[in-house]
Amino acid sequence: MIRKPILFLALLLLLGLSAVPAFAQSELTFTVHRDFGYGNGSQIRGNFSMQVTSPTALKSVAFKIDGAVIQEVTAAPFKISFTTSSYPDGWHELTATAVTADGRTIDSSPKRFNFVSAAEQTTGMKNIILPVLGAALGLMVLMAAGQYFIFRGRRRATVPLGAQRNYGISGGTICPRCERPFPLHWWGLNLIGGKLDTCDHCGRWGIYHRRKPAELARAEAAELEAAQPETPIHEPTPEEKLKQQLEQSRYQDL
Repeated sequence: MIRKPILFLALLLLLGLSAVPAFAQSELTFTVHRDFGYGNGSQIRGNFSMQVTSPTALKSVAFKIDGAVIQEVTAAPFKISFTTSSYPDGWHELTATAVTADGRTIDSSPKRFNFVSAAEQTTGMKNIILPVLGAALGLMVLMAAGQYFIFRGRRRATVPLGAQRNYGISGGTICPRCERPFPLHWWGLNLIGGKLDTCDHCGRWGIYHRRKPAELARAEAAELEAAQPETPIHEPTPEEKLKQQLEQSRYQDL
């Protein structure tokens, strides 16, 4: 009868001892930050830092790479910086060992990183950037095609030549085909070189960029000038021709 309570107390003692490392482990937070460089998941290259934080008072923290201490910090903040190029390319294990104010030692969970070369960094960046650029380009093509089919049949603006425009927030531009100014549309697709848009007057699709108000005003004035009818050349009547001949004969020697 006595054995059962003793066994029960021994089991509780074993459970308590096994729980100590787990509790101590939760007292330490070990993080790796990128200061400047390349990072893609576990692949890193450049300047990085290791840091330890804890709600428990710490006396010192030893930061390690592959089990070797690279630097020990004895005052907060418990943080160091390192450069991946100072170590061989490949996989490395980063850890930290802290000593608490009451003399206990706490080891952090290990973090594994692959220190990549410059060539591997370039390849990794291409694998990230190229799919993103391809997706963005495909999206722009789809949007441009959609705008073209949606707006290609719309009625053209009937703005009189030389009339003053309201260009709105997007501003205005000038069509290179008909040389008439028109406002840039909100639904136009913004690109690096300008906006994919269509002329209100002739319907030409193209890449247009915003023009200055002075340029737009000159284009409006040019429209107005082009709209004015030319002054016809006066053709003299027969009577006026005879009168001119008589006037000219007065100065001729007989």
